[in-house]
Amino acid sequence: MVARRLATGLLVAVVTTVALVAVGPRLLGGASLTVLSDSMSPAYRVGDLLAVVPQECYAVGDAVTFQPVSGDPMLITHRVVASASAPDGRSYTTRGDANGTDDEPIVAEQIKGRVVAHLPAIGYLSLALGQNREVAVGMSGVALLAYGGFALVTRKKDR
Repeated sequence: MVARRLATGLLVAVVTTVALVAVGPRLLGGASLTVLSDSMSPAYRVGDLLAVVPQECYAVGDAVTFQPVSGDPMLITHRVVASASAPDGRSYTTRGDANGTDDEPIVAEQIKGRVVAHLPAIGYLSLALGQNREVAVGMSGVALLAYGGFALVTRKKDR
């Protein structure tokens, strides 16, 4: 009985956490991204899953995900180390925590969002699932509901 409750609690915690990090950012206009390099180590390591959400403004110290070249699909997540007024808005200077030099300055339009949460190593699962990530999260939710229903039915029978 205790083992069943522990397993249920663990399953609920894992599914809820993954759902919040994988689906939650999309509901807020952001995305879940997998870290592919150690440029932000030790804060974020290869395989970590990041929840990135757009913000009204960004501050020094924020870890942000940006397009180094506007229109290019490549994304980088580095920390804002400086900001300045520019003729067309604000410009930001970023640097990876593990890097010794600053990146080229970027403008606010290049920033896709600020890192609001991360899950260590869960990005490996995300990479393995590829385009089927949302389907897997949905199926996990259905499985959790089915397990809950099963647990209720068997509990009533046990009484």
